[in-house]
Amino acid sequence: MSFLRALYTFSIAVLVLAFVVFGGAALPAPQPPDVPAELQNEGENPTEEQQALLTEQGQQQQVFQTRISTYHQVVSFVVIGIAIALLAVSILWLRRIVIIGDAVALGGVFTLLYGLYYAVSLGGGVLTFVAVLVGLVVLISLVYWRFVRRTEGIGEQSPDATQATPKQDDARGIAGKKGPLS
Repeated sequence: MSFLRALYTFSIAVLVLAFVVFGGAALPAPQPPDVPAELQNEGENPTEEQQALLTEQGQQQQVFQTRISTYHQVVSFVVIGIAIALLAVSILWLRRIVIIGDAVALGGVFTLLYGLYYAVSLGGGVLTFVAVLVGLVVLISLVYWRFVRRTEGIGEQSPDATQATPKQDDARGIAGKKGPLS
């Protein structure tokens, strides 16, 4: 692969990743609860009114934490899903368009790595596990369908396994007869 070809492939892959990352950042996130003005200047001994506000603030903070955790799980689920879709598209429809197909596949790999990092760093839950499981099954199926099933029948060796290596070809000599190297 030439340097320019590799550069274009890598550039498109990074732009695919950036598109997904910035698209995910555009999703509206839950906003944290506002701190009442009465609590901003709280001393060591809060009044009953301030104590009630502290309790209410704590409940609002717990609700916010639950919402933000769910938000991060959904974002990681969507990012991993997009990565799987990009990889599937590159395997199924873009395999003949060399630079673009390779770039979309590489961008899908980058996006998948980002989605997995995002999920792990924020304590991914069941939704993230399901996304990874479905992605794994889909990708293994597509790779098998594209690269294994088409090249060999059941119980047969792939055509590559039966072809002679260049060293074996040299040893056979002209017309397939064994030469002095064998």
